[in-house]
Amino acid sequence: MTGANAGDALGTSLEVLIAHCEALERCLARETEALPSRDLMQLGACAEEKEHIARMVRAAEKPLDALLAGRTVREFIAEVGGASQSALETRHARLKALAENCRHQNAVNGKVIHRTRQSLAELARILSGHDADPIYTARGTTRPTSDGHSLALA
Repeated sequence: MTGANAGDALGTSLEVLIAHCEALERCLARETEALPSRDLMQLGACAEEKEHIARMVRAAEKPLDALLAGRTVREFIAEVGGASQSALETRHARLKALAENCRHQNAVNGKVIHRTRQSLAELARILSGHDADPIYTARGTTRPTSDGHSLALA
């Protein structure tokens, strides 16, 4: 593949991945909006969409991996050189920024979901009567906190 054709192929691959990351970014924003209200329908739809986008990203990575043939994108861009180098570097930077933003937002959303699950499990344990760490003593006073202070009377 010639330099121009290789540059075009890389540009196309980067654009496809950028489009997938933008779709993921929108999906993660909807997920973030659904978290406070615990909208299970929306959260379920987001989980399915994220899985679908992940499959599309994996499929888009295969031709890119073949094109790169063991080189990094940065190395490949340097080899292509020419007039398209700047445009390719811009796309690559955009893709990296989008991917990092998606990783961060997904981690934040995942942490919120994890903590919510922990809270619900704790609430279920308490409501079931299997609370091993009661707040109130038999006399109705709160147990001392870790700093030795009691919170209130029941």
